[in-house]
Amino acid sequence: MKTFKAIFVVLAAIIVSCSAPKKEGPVETMTPAQELEGVWKMTYGKIIYPDTVVEVTDSRKIKILVGGRFAHGNQDTDSTLTAGGGTYEYDGQTYTENIEYFTIPSLLGQSVKFDISLEDGKWSLSGTIKVDDEDLKLEEVWERVE
Repeated sequence: MKTFKAIFVVLAAIIVSCSAPKKEGPVETMTPAQELEGVWKMTYGKIIYPDTVVEVTDSRKIKILVGGRFAHGNQDTDSTLTAGGGTYEYDGQTYTENIEYFTIPSLLGQSVKFDISLEDGKWSLSGTIKVDDEDLKLEEVWERVE
Protein backbone atom coordinates (compact mmCIF):
# COMPACT_ATOMS: atom_id res chain seq x y z
CA MET A 1 0.00 0.00 0.00
CA LYS A 2 2.90 2.38 0.78
CA THR A 3 4.28 1.77 -2.73
CA PHE A 4 0.93 2.69 -4.26
CA LYS A 5 0.79 5.94 -2.23
CA ALA A 6 4.37 6.83 -3.22
CA ILE A 7 3.62 6.24 -6.90
CA PHE A 8 0.41 8.31 -6.60
CA VAL A 9 2.30 11.22 -4.97
CA VAL A 10 5.02 11.17 -7.66
CA LEU A 11 2.46 11.07 -10.51
CA ALA A 12 0.47 13.89 -8.91
CA ALA A 13 3.63 16.00 -8.61
CA ILE A 14 4.48 15.36 -12.27
CA ILE A 15 0.97 16.32 -13.41
CA VAL A 16 0.99 19.52 -11.35
CA SER A 17 4.43 20.55 -12.58
CA CYS A 18 3.50 19.91 -16.22
CA SER A 19 0.32 21.97 -15.95
CA ALA A 20 1.92 24.85 -14.06
CA PRO A 21 1.98 28.13 -15.98
CA LYS A 22 5.28 28.97 -17.64
CA LYS A 23 7.39 31.63 -16.02
CA GLU A 24 7.52 34.95 -17.78
CA GLY A 25 10.97 36.18 -18.56
CA PRO A 26 13.22 37.44 -21.30
CA VAL A 27 12.92 35.72 -24.64
CA GLU A 28 16.20 34.17 -25.67
CA THR A 29 17.49 35.49 -28.96
CA MET A 30 18.92 33.26 -31.64
CA THR A 31 22.53 33.45 -32.66
CA PRO A 32 23.14 34.23 -36.35
CA ALA A 33 24.14 30.58 -36.93
CA GLN A 34 20.86 29.36 -35.43
CA GLU A 35 18.95 31.50 -37.95
CA LEU A 36 20.31 29.23 -40.69
CA GLU A 37 19.44 25.94 -39.01
CA GLY A 38 17.00 23.78 -40.91
CA VAL A 39 16.51 22.18 -44.29
CA TRP A 40 17.10 24.17 -47.48
CA LYS A 41 16.46 23.43 -51.17
CA MET A 42 18.44 25.21 -53.87
CA THR A 43 16.10 27.03 -56.26
CA TYR A 44 18.72 28.72 -58.45
CA GLY A 45 22.44 28.45 -58.97
CA LYS A 46 25.12 29.91 -61.19
CA ILE A 47 28.61 28.46 -61.56
CA ILE A 48 31.04 30.90 -63.16
CA TYR A 49 34.00 29.07 -64.68
CA PRO A 50 36.98 30.97 -66.14
CA ASP A 51 35.63 30.44 -69.68
CA THR A 52 31.87 29.80 -69.29
CA VAL A 53 28.83 30.26 -67.07
CA VAL A 54 26.42 27.47 -66.14
CA GLU A 55 22.99 28.33 -64.74
CA VAL A 56 21.19 25.74 -62.63
CA THR A 57 17.42 26.08 -62.47
CA ASP A 58 16.33 22.46 -62.00
CA SER A 59 18.43 21.55 -58.98
CA ARG A 60 17.57 18.76 -56.59
CA LYS A 61 20.20 19.96 -54.12
CA ILE A 62 19.30 19.87 -50.42
CA LYS A 63 21.33 21.31 -47.54
CA ILE A 64 20.74 20.57 -43.86
CA LEU A 65 22.26 22.74 -41.13
CA VAL A 66 22.03 21.90 -37.45
CA GLY A 67 24.23 22.43 -34.40
CA GLY A 68 27.11 24.00 -36.35
CA ARG A 69 27.23 21.13 -38.88
CA PHE A 70 26.06 20.98 -42.48
CA ALA A 71 25.39 18.21 -44.95
CA HIS A 72 24.19 18.42 -48.50
CA GLY A 73 23.39 16.15 -51.35
CA ASN A 74 22.52 16.59 -55.00
CA GLN A 75 21.54 14.29 -57.80
CA ASP A 76 21.85 15.87 -61.22
CA THR A 77 19.47 15.00 -64.01
CA ASP A 78 22.14 12.70 -65.47
CA SER A 79 22.15 10.69 -62.20
CA THR A 80 25.47 12.10 -60.99
CA LEU A 81 25.36 12.14 -57.20
CA THR A 82 27.41 14.58 -55.12
CA ALA A 83 27.39 14.89 -51.36
CA GLY A 84 29.46 16.51 -48.67
CA GLY A 85 29.48 18.11 -45.29
CA GLY A 86 31.40 19.36 -42.31
CA THR A 87 31.09 22.31 -39.95
CA TYR A 88 29.84 25.81 -40.62
CA GLU A 89 30.16 29.24 -39.07
CA TYR A 90 27.99 32.30 -39.60
CA ASP A 91 28.61 35.68 -37.96
CA GLY A 92 25.65 37.56 -39.43
CA GLN A 93 27.38 38.50 -42.67
CA THR A 94 29.82 35.79 -43.73
CA TYR A 95 28.95 32.10 -43.92
CA THR A 96 31.89 29.67 -43.93
CA GLU A 97 31.76 25.95 -44.71
CA ASN A 98 34.67 23.85 -43.41
CA ILE A 99 34.52 20.81 -45.68
CA GLU A 100 35.33 17.54 -43.91
CA TYR A 101 33.95 15.08 -46.46
CA PHE A 102 32.90 15.37 -50.09
CA THR A 103 32.53 13.23 -53.18
CA ILE A 104 34.85 15.65 -55.03
CA PRO A 105 38.24 14.94 -53.40
CA SER A 106 39.78 18.34 -54.26
CA LEU A 107 37.25 20.03 -51.93
CA LEU A 108 38.33 18.11 -48.83
CA GLY A 109 39.81 20.33 -46.13
CA GLN A 110 38.75 23.61 -47.75
CA SER A 111 37.16 26.44 -45.82
CA VAL A 112 34.87 28.27 -48.21
CA LYS A 113 33.58 31.76 -47.35
CA PHE A 114 30.33 33.11 -48.75
CA ASP A 115 28.66 36.51 -48.51
CA ILE A 116 25.00 35.88 -47.76
CA SER A 117 21.66 37.51 -47.25
CA LEU A 118 18.55 36.10 -45.56
CA GLU A 119 15.16 37.47 -46.48
CA ASP A 120 11.64 36.04 -46.39
CA GLY A 121 12.73 32.40 -46.11
CA LYS A 122 15.26 32.77 -48.93
CA TRP A 123 19.01 32.47 -48.47
CA SER A 124 21.25 33.95 -51.17
CA LEU A 125 24.99 33.32 -51.16
CA SER A 126 27.98 34.03 -53.34
CA GLY A 127 31.60 33.03 -53.01
CA THR A 128 34.55 31.36 -54.65
CA ILE A 129 35.52 27.72 -54.36
CA LYS A 130 38.58 25.91 -55.71
CA VAL A 131 37.85 22.72 -57.66
CA ASP A 132 40.77 20.84 -59.22
CA ASP A 133 43.05 23.93 -58.99
CA GLU A 134 40.45 26.12 -60.69
CA ASP A 135 38.63 28.98 -58.94
CA LEU A 136 34.89 28.85 -59.54
CA LYS A 137 32.49 31.58 -58.46
CA LEU A 138 29.21 30.29 -57.06
CA GLU A 139 25.95 32.18 -56.76
CA GLU A 140 23.08 30.27 -55.18
CA VAL A 141 19.56 30.92 -53.91
CA TRP A 142 18.08 28.53 -51.35
CA GLU A 143 14.57 28.28 -49.99
CA ARG A 144 13.73 26.98 -46.55
CA VAL A 145 11.85 23.67 -46.63
CA GLU A 146 9.00 23.62 -44.12
